[in-house]
Amino acid sequence: MQMLKDPLSRTSDFSSLKCLFNAAAPLKSELATQVEDLVGCPITQWYGMTEASPSAITQTIAQLSRIGSIGKLLPGLEMVVVDEDNKECATLQSGEICLRGPNIMQGYLGQIDASSSSLNGFFRTGDIGYVDRDGFVFLVDRAKEMIKVKGHQVAPAELEAILLSHPEILDAAVKGVYRDDIASEVPIGFLVSNIAQDRQRSLVEELQRTIREKVAPYKRIVGGLHFISEIPRNPSGKVLRRLLPSSEPLLNQAKL
Repeated sequence: MQMLKDPLSRTSDFSSLKCLFNAAAPLKSELATQVEDLVGCPITQWYGMTEASPSAITQTIAQLSRIGSIGKLLPGLEMVVVDEDNKECATLQSGEICLRGPNIMQGYLGQIDASSSSLNGFFRTGDIGYVDRDGFVFLVDRAKEMIKVKGHQVAPAELEAILLSHPEILDAAVKGVYRDDIASEVPIGFLVSNIAQDRQRSLVEELQRTIREKVAPYKRIVGGLHFISEIPRNPSGKVLRRLLPSSEPLLNQAKL
């Protein structure tokens, strides 16, 4: 996403590129369109993990018309999407993606019993997603990163995509923080930007208005938006939410 914000990208020659693919984290369709407009070639989605050696779901150029999808399951693999009670989800219903096939690992070294799934050999990916009527897979977010707001599940990736769509936001991350007064988690956001400090307040107000216009009330970032110098990420680009600033003091500062 930093490439989209970098002025040098506007004068760079991307004509040799034929196709890009995105991995490590969901890429919302709005951001994918911005990348495609910049580089002049399509960007496809790829889903996998070390435990799947490493591919499981891929999207071809011919499948790009299915907006928001990460593609279809690779041949030879089986997939089931289950709810919190291990019951198979209906079409279009979100749940945990579980995989089974010859490329799925047998287990973690020294922890084979602990690694095995109770779902007839299916491996629990820890990722939340759903499947449409044509077999296209849609990824929502990591199960452990979902924010539980009064019984609702909120995906940080959805809110981060909205924040990153603003031209003055270089990077962004969202996580959940528990509020004792309402006995529930709420989203709290962190921003990286080069704007002057005296403009930060107005930018936050603008972003909060955009959030209110685009998401359901329970998804609003009521924990506030806070500027930091850098979003902690691992080498593959995934946000390290555990390394984000302590949320409790910031929560007290937020205008709710």
